[in-house]
Amino acid sequence: MTPEEWREFRTEWKQASRAIAQGEPDKADFMIPLHRIMNPRENITINDVIRTVAKVMKVRESDIRSHSRKTEFIWPRHLTIYMVSELFPQQSSSRIGKWLKRDHTSILNSLKRAATALDEDGDFWHAYQECRARLGFVTERGRL
Repeated sequence: MTPEEWREFRTEWKQASRAIAQGEPDKADFMIPLHRIMNPRENITINDVIRTVAKVMKVRESDIRSHSRKTEFIWPRHLTIYMVSELFPQQSSSRIGKWLKRDHTSILNSLKRAATALDEDGDFWHAYQECRARLGFVTERGRL
């Protein structure tokens, strides 16, 4: 998935989410976003995501869970939080925060920063795509 395709997907997903939130699910084109969300292998856990991000970003798993504010740990943590929220959309930011030892506002901030970085930072986007591929996500064109 190219950065342009990613932006298009995010726009479609946001439009579908807004339509559902406003009680107009018939206006949401479910097939495009759900089809493009990819089909991850079954039984992915949060630990799988943390392990994968740690390998791709070349940090230890404990660094992602730590409270360190070092830049080399913050971006892997943002990526982990973004991917966890993507894989487990039914979970609240508070719940994700409990899993990762953060409060819900930290989770929301990470989601915002990760979304911005995906649009603006090619290295972050490539790390995200590598994590998705290692977790077994599939696009409409086949494996990443």
